[in-house]
Amino acid sequence: MLRRLMFASLLVALGTPAPGATHDLRKATGLFTPSFRGAAMHTTWTGWQTFGVGGFGTPIVNQPSDLGDDPGTWQTTNGEDHTPFSSNFYSFTGAVAEDLTLPTDGTVGAGFTTVIVQALALAFGGSGEFPRELLFADIGGLAPTEVLQTTNANGIGQVWAKYELPGNEPSLTVSISTALDNSHVAIDRLTVDTLWSPTGYAPDTAIASPEPLAATLTLLGLGGLLASRGLFKTHQ
Repeated sequence: MLRRLMFASLLVALGTPAPGATHDLRKATGLFTPSFRGAAMHTTWTGWQTFGVGGFGTPIVNQPSDLGDDPGTWQTTNGEDHTPFSSNFYSFTGAVAEDLTLPTDGTVGAGFTTVIVQALALAFGGSGEFPRELLFADIGGLAPTEVLQTTNANGIGQVWAKYELPGNEPSLTVSISTALDNSHVAIDRLTVDTLWSPTGYAPDTAIASPEPLAATLTLLGLGGLLASRGLFKTHQ
């Protein structure tokens, strides 16, 4: 029993993911493929890596998706220009304020709808991190069940947000914002996957395993605790 307890504690300390559709953002080298993407029925996949035509003074208005299998639109809602230099997304002096409208595939008013939003930062000015926290608004009065923002294995900012919504609507709008102006948020690509099921939500979840130094310190602390309680014995 003690050995099993110690082994379980070591797995937690090392950030070992649980079996199943667990996605570790710290180990990622790009956006994940959810476990249900590509299923024959009741899924949609929409994404953007081109956010507009570029040029100053042109807000993003109903920009069609260019990734995935299903059509969606992207619109900046505060009237600011977020494609000032190219077709990439970059909020310079303003704040992120975006509406993503996308289809679903299910029975309206019944079942369970899972929505997974992922974003990857664009390296800009020598940094690939997201300098601001991305905020995900409620959908139908329900907040996301998971939001995780960190840097991946390449040192690039990566975001995961998951919604679990009872029932279904023909389309959904995901609203993303930042709390501050001068946000300097640069997005390389963003995807949204949906699944409708009559029985439950998708099992996919996200974690961020500890960095090696943090894991080592955790193990040292765990070893000290076990030793102090006499759980490690030496044999003469």
